[in-house]
Amino acid sequence: MALTAWQQSVVAIDVIGPVIFTGLLGMMRYTNRISRSLWLTYLFGIALTSIWEISFGLAGDSFLIFKFNNPLGFSVHILHAFWDSIILLFGMYFIHIRNDNAYCGIKQLVLLTIFGLLQEFIVEVLFNDKYWYYKTDNKMNPVLFTLNGVEYTWVPFLVWATFPILYLAGTFSIIDTYGPLRLHGRREITDDRINTLIHNPHNTLATETICNSDNSTIL
Repeated sequence: MALTAWQQSVVAIDVIGPVIFTGLLGMMRYTNRISRSLWLTYLFGIALTSIWEISFGLAGDSFLIFKFNNPLGFSVHILHAFWDSIILLFGMYFIHIRNDNAYCGIKQLVLLTIFGLLQEFIVEVLFNDKYWYYKTDNKMNPVLFTLNGVEYTWVPFLVWATFPILYLAGTFSIIDTYGPLRLHGRREITDDRINTLIHNPHNTLATETICNSDNSTIL
């Protein structure tokens, strides 16, 4: 059966969104416009959210069923892990980066959890029983609530209530190892620029570049 225009659109968005976002973020990291920590946090988010997205896929029709024959097949679960990481990264922007890490760790965890549950509610309302639906007779995933005749189960909300703990723990570990998420002022110092100063100690331009960069370390 041919896909409707709406179905073709959501399938295309499922692919195009992660490809564009990952490509842009990767290019920004390559040109040193974002910190290494931010790039690693994005990759970490993909790995972390793959745990539940791939598990959903492996559970098969006893857990999650698509409303139509999705041409993406199992890869849709991988793509959704990318989407989840994008969502978490936006959450980190509002609760951590934009306010210069002004909130304590517990407050960030609470805010990220609320953010995750709110976006999960919106996503489920938009796509549950349209793009996919959960088997409500699965005793491991009982119905949490019903809205306009559509049943919403508890496991998708449970992962967004628990995984922010692991996400923040991993993100703070990355920050401790590689530095803050946001570049402050100019770009961070790279090994190539340090080597330029070492091998050309009389190059005043290189010296000025390094000194300026030191005054604008990552935040």
